[in-house]
Amino acid sequence: LTSWGHLGDWTYLGSVSWYDAGGYSVQDPSLGPAWADDDAYRNVNALMNLTYQISDTSLLTGVAYYVDSHAEFDPGDPSFIFGEPFADNYTDTEQTFVKMALDFQLSDQWDSSLSAGFNKTRDFSNSSFPLSADGDRLELDWNNTFRSSESYALVAGAKYEKEENKTDRFDRSEKSLFAENIFTPSEELSFTLGGRYDDNSAYGDESTYRGTFSYALMDEDDTFLKLRGSYGTSFQAPTFFQLFSFFGNPDILPESGSGWDLGFEGNSNDGAITYGVTYFDYDIKDKIVYSFATNSFANEDRYFSQGFETYLGFAIDEDISLKVAYTYSDASYADGTTAERVPNDVLSTTIDWETLDDKLLISLVNLYVGKQFGLRGDTSKMRDYSVMNLSFNYDLNEQYDLWLRFDNLLDEDYQEVATYQTAGFSVYGGARIEF
Repeated sequence: LTSWGHLGDWTYLGSVSWYDAGGYSVQDPSLGPAWADDDAYRNVNALMNLTYQISDTSLLTGVAYYVDSHAEFDPGDPSFIFGEPFADNYTDTEQTFVKMALDFQLSDQWDSSLSAGFNKTRDFSNSSFPLSADGDRLELDWNNTFRSSESYALVAGAKYEKEENKTDRFDRSEKSLFAENIFTPSEELSFTLGGRYDDNSAYGDESTYRGTFSYALMDEDDTFLKLRGSYGTSFQAPTFFQLFSFFGNPDILPESGSGWDLGFEGNSNDGAITYGVTYFDYDIKDKIVYSFATNSFANEDRYFSQGFETYLGFAIDEDISLKVAYTYSDASYADGTTAERVPNDVLSTTIDWETLDDKLLISLVNLYVGKQFGLRGDTSKMRDYSVMNLSFNYDLNEQYDLWLRFDNLLDEDYQEVATYQTAGFSVYGGARIEF
């Protein structure tokens, strides 16, 4: 349910949504009574957005967001349960987020934005190992865009973030500076070069950088071929859950790494055919993983991932389009072990049909996921699977949309994670209302 409008210099938008499902047993019911019950899920959220046009060059925005959810789950892998499994497993989450932002112009070439955001999260998980995870996060941002000419722009700013884990009485803060240079010497060529400096109170300082380029060949009928690529480094501190939960490890190190990609995309026949191919290669040091040997989070010395993504699209006519996308991935650890939960092959096929004067959109999607290892060190892979989904979206008018979705249309029996079930044939429907 959504409402939006204008009152003088004010613009408002409010929305409320809810979702309630009886669910199904996520794990195999044959494991025992504690696994056989349905796992229900409920979610209620509300959003309010207000903007005030102070002047032609300044805008004040306020956002508030609230979420309340209840999710039931099963006890987990029987081989890792100590004692009798707990039957009543659920997680209650309550989250509140508020943000204020001021956008303004310092000159014709200089746009600036100041913002402050606060996020409060309260989690309680009821299981054999009950735990609470209460935390707050404060973010202060200053972003700037400076354009000296049509061929050069500088994006730069600063950020301060403070996280507080109220459950374990631990907090950390991070101060960041970033800058990105954007060069467009011609319509065909563009490239960027940027860097970031982070000073984390728990892990010290770290510098990362990233560069990109794009070169396009275009003719008079807008047919184009674009070559693009990027290279960059990364840094990621562990989350409070990875550090302090029942499965946490306060001694784990942050992740760091580097990666690059190179590819091309284009179209032909006046845009009726689109295509693209991208090769990627990532190298991550101290990757954070879950270790079943210690039942806690841990670091892997090195993690490698490479592969390619490709897509091909056809406009069969003005109303019907077809898109095929394929991804090949090869991920492994430093000891040569193949990474778990990374299928080599993922293929999706999508057919969209707009009809009834473009009021009705019908989409048929088939997703194929190839074989993959469920756990580190497994000797055999999980079986591959194919899932088909069908959806309808009908625009009654500017205020009302009706939608209907059939998931797992052919009632495929498959698992994305070993021993965890997925939904069979499912039907969803609803209405979107704006006023």
